[in-house]
Amino acid sequence: MIGSTVVQKEIWFTARHNFKDIRGVCEEIRTEALELQINKNSIQLKSPFSIIIPVISMKTGNASRDSHMLESLEYPKFKEIKGRINSISGSDSSILIKGSLEIRGKEKSFETKAALKNINGKKELTGSFMILLSDFAIDPPDLLFMKVKDEVRIDYRIVIE
Repeated sequence: MIGSTVVQKEIWFTARHNFKDIRGVCEEIRTEALELQINKNSIQLKSPFSIIIPVISMKTGNASRDSHMLESLEYPKFKEIKGRINSISGSDSSILIKGSLEIRGKEKSFETKAALKNINGKKELTGSFMILLSDFAIDPPDLLFMKVKDEVRIDYRIVIE
């Protein structure tokens, strides 16, 4: 399957705090056209592609907390978080995705393992990875007079047709 279409894409983020975990969602996600080689249970990326998340579309369900998050991400100076996926390869539950993430003008490489499932004739990639806010020179925002922890978990789900 070359020139695959992304039919669903979801990205969530979870920041840890001493009192609670803060879960957020990226309400808007833009992707370029994918070129994948997909066989029965394997997948391989034919060329790199980008994922763009407008910072303003990141929501935690609390307007005050979202305002602090935007401030920490230096919005509107930096309006987008950019992901570049350089490779996707493997089969079944041993998919390896390699790429880079750019936040606030700072770029950092990442790797994540993903699961590949067949669902109603479509392929679903799911997985997660951790980032450190300090890698992107982000001062963690305050919540209840305490800083959010440096580590943020990113979860994703991509359905491809």
